[in-house]
Amino acid sequence: MIDPTKYALPVFLSLVLVGCEAPRPAPPGYRPRAVVELARWRVVASGDQLGELVEYEIRDPNSPVRFYRVLDRSGRWVGHADANGRFSRRVPFEEREKDLGVWSMERGCALLLASPRGVSLEPLLP
Repeated sequence: MIDPTKYALPVFLSLVLVGCEAPRPAPPGYRPRAVVELARWRVVASGDQLGELVEYEIRDPNSPVRFYRVLDRSGRWVGHADANGRFSRRVPFEEREKDLGVWSMERGCALLLASPRGVSLEPLLP
């Protein structure tokens, strides 16, 4: 038969030592960054609101990164655009988005929201 008291002290000491380890700081390039909303527009086609375009900025101390998220009329995220107008479609359950190419904001939003008509962007006040 195994004597439980024989192993109690080593197990207790190992748990104490594990609990004493200080958290390691993240490497400088992997620290979290603040993301803030800068602007928002309604995407409208023939008076009908199809969705919204939202501009965000990642507050990186070296160089801030701006990007856009396109939402449908129910608020679901359907795709992204970068500051250069490169659009991508979000594909559920996939890691990568589908690249749609470089477009104007209006044309890229129309592609993502499946609008055969042209769309216009109307600023929303904060």
